[in-house]
This record gives sequence, C-alpha cells and structure tokens, in this order.
Amino acid sequence: MYAIEPGQQLEAEVKRIARHQVRQAIDELGGFGDHPEQAIHECRKHCKKIRGLARLVRPALGPQYRPANNAFRDASSRLSKYRDAHALLATFDAVIVPTGAERSTPGLEQVRAGLERRATEASQHLRRDRSSVDDALRLLAEGHRLIDQWRLDPGGYRPAIDGLNDTYRTGRQALEATLAGPTAEAFHEYRKQVKYTWYHLRLLDDLAPSMLGSAKACAGALAETLGQVNDLAVMSEWLEAEPGDLGGAGGQAETLRLIHNRQADLQTRSISVALRLHGEEPTAFAKRIDRYWAIWREHGPEMALDPNIVRTNGQ
Repeated sequence: MYAIEPGQQLEAEVKRIARHQVRQAIDELGGFGDHPEQAIHECRKHCKKIRGLARLVRPALGPQYRPANNAFRDASSRLSKYRDAHALLATFDAVIVPTGAERSTPGLEQVRAGLERRATEASQHLRRDRSSVDDALRLLAEGHRLIDQWRLDPGGYRPAIDGLNDTYRTGRQALEATLAGPTAEAFHEYRKQVKYTWYHLRLLDDLAPSMLGSAKACAGALAETLGQVNDLAVMSEWLEAEPGDLGGAGGQAETLRLIHNRQADLQTRSISVALRLHGEEPTAFAKRIDRYWAIWREHGPEMALDPNIVRTNGQ
C-alpha cells in the first residue's frame, strides 16, 4: 500500500514502500508477454511513485537522494519512447474520436493510422530488441540496492511533514508562474509539481483522511488532466515536425485545430481547480498539516463516522 503508517518508524516505512514499488516495477518488466505497452506504463508509474516518495524525505536523505532518484528516473526514461507512441494514440482516441470529426474528415483517419502504425512498430521493436528493457531492469536493481543504504535522521514524522509542505509551496510557485505565462512548458512544470503533491498526499493521507482525502482526489484528477494537456502538446509537435508521416497537410491542419481547442478547454478547467488546490498560503497549509500530525500523536488515528447515524439524523 502506497501510504505511510504514522505510528511506525519513518525510515522503515519509507524503505518498505520503496522496496515494494521496485519489486512491482521489476515484475511488470520481467514478463510483459504480448502487451509490452501496458507493462511499460505500469513500470513507469512505479518509478514515479518511488521518486515521489524519495522527494518527500529528500532533505533527510541528504546525499543518498540523488543517486537513487537518478536510477529510477533513468529506468523510466529508457522506456519513454514506447510509452509516448501508445499514449499519443490513446490521446487521439480520447480527444478526436468522440467529436465525430474523424468520420467526416479523411485526413484525420490518416493521422490516426499513422499514430497506430507508430504504436505497433514500437511494440514490435520492443519484442525484437529488449536492450531498453534490460537497461531499465539493471537500473531498477541498482536503485533497489541503494534503498538499503537510505538513512533518515531521527525526528519522528517531521521529515515527511516538511516534505509535503515544501512540495505544496513549490507547486503554488509553479501555478503562479503558469498564470503569469501560460505556455506549454509552464503547464508541464506545474503538472510535475501537482503529481508530487498527489503522491505526498497519498503517502500522508492517514494523518487526517476526512480532510486530506478530498485534496488527494483533487490533485490526482488535476494531474491526469494536465497529463492530457501535455500529451496534446507532444502530439502537436509530432504533427508539425512530420506531417507527411501522420496524414499529410489536410489531416494535420484539422487535427491541430481540434487539439488546440481541446487544450484550451482543459487548461481553463485545470486552472479553475488549481486555484483551489493551491488556494492556501504555504504558511497556512503548513500549520494545518502540522496540526493534523499533533492531533494524531495526541489522539491516535482518525475513526470514520457511523454512516447510519448521519442518515438517521440528516435533514
């Protein structure tokens, strides 16, 4: 389970979660069979969760942080080109197909055919040449060894609380930069910070599930939406760089029009949610999280309310 138990020793919890994620990533790559794209997607998710965990306690890890982070980052990057090919096809199907435009514009069918061909070729290449997978497995094993060397300074839960607060502050700064200059790069940077915030809220959710649960769900949905914004930006770059390979000029122009319309809509929706997720001043947020920790230490875990009582007395 991707959550730290507040009553346990922090170093042991961090290592437990990291090791579990590495084993899951290795298992995914070790036997992907006929569907390598799904195994790669899951493996990369595990790598990101490990990096999110390490970032939560980064100051406490000190010089131990960077080598481990680099190992899992590089393992994921070895597989990125395979992920991108399938992700862009999925994005096309999610964004363009529902509009019905594909049926009325032959050029769009050619764009999709080009994306599907690239996705198929990526999977076929992976089955023929496993060098990228072998590199990733080697890096995962190296990262696993480095986890054994992690040492967190004594201090109870403090390093994790400080990590969440730092992530929130950095995310708010990235949002302010995005509002000041809403470029694709700014949205991409903000998305990375939202994703870290989502991981950290998941890891610390047990402090106050009723309060942090909604923020966790909000951050997760926002990260997914911003991920689609980024995939649309990558698809635009592909189309503009190689129109002939992806449907020609006619299909390119219509696809870009639909992509830009959808991007604008998703960006507007994302900002409306982001302003609420990062609506607190960082100092106020830090005080609130500190208070949840103090309550947990004094009174123990939060207990769920009895839903039958709520229904009986509800108006």
